[in-house]
Amino acid sequence: MTWIALVAFVSLASPVIEVPKGDSITIARLQYEGGGDWYANPSSLPNLLAAIRERTGIPVARREVNLRPLDPALRDYPYLYLTGHGDVRFSPAEREALRNYLLAGGFLHADDNYGLD
Repeated sequence: MTWIALVAFVSLASPVIEVPKGDSITIARLQYEGGGDWYANPSSLPNLLAAIRERTGIPVARREVNLRPLDPALRDYPYLYLTGHGDVRFSPAEREALRNYLLAGGFLHADDNYGLD
């Protein structure tokens, strides 16, 4: 019983990713530095959004949003999508922002975009 109370307290005290109040969830594509092409494979996220809608019935937006890790709106998006080729680099402040996002319940989907199994 003590563990249940502790978990309940921690979950109430922790910052939480805001789930959209509208009628759909928007997946945000994460922009980054380092020479990698964060914008690679432009059809991947629209295809993912369509598959989620068709296969699960979960209401997702038809368009993506592009965000950087330090964007204050980051917490408004419970699902981040990261893709590209080459180096993915984040500054210390960006790493901390992503860490906090994930600790608050955010989800990061990373796709290496090479098509290899």
